[in-house]
Amino acid sequence: MKSYILLVALISHSAVATHELKSNKSTQVHQFYEDCLKESGASAAQLDALKKGDFNAVDDKAKCFLKCLQNKKGILENGVPNEAAIHKVMTPAIGNSPPKNTLAKCNGLKGANECDTAFQIYKCYRQEHVGLI
Repeated sequence: MKSYILLVALISHSAVATHELKSNKSTQVHQFYEDCLKESGASAAQLDALKKGDFNAVDDKAKCFLKCLQNKKGILENGVPNEAAIHKVMTPAIGNSPPKNTLAKCNGLKGANECDTAFQIYKCYRQEHVGLI
């Protein structure tokens, strides 16, 4: 699920170290994905729909997958968006910091439960930055 997997930019001292750091981060993100897939029980079809921006058929398992992934990446902490983590994740993906109005709009969303809140935040950022997720 490369769509919601946004990488934190790391500075290193050499090209070899940079490659190694990227490889380790990619492995970590892949492990997050696998862990959250197992934990939530989400289907590949649901995750594919999320990736494509099709939110009509999203079920609770897919929403809980997003919650799990956002928690593991530090985007959500105790159900609250972490703006510093959001900046680290979004800036490399969109080429600049997310606009303040987007942060306020998306980070202020609340759902029926924690999984739905994670989904509402994901959906908002996805709609604001189509190529992001």
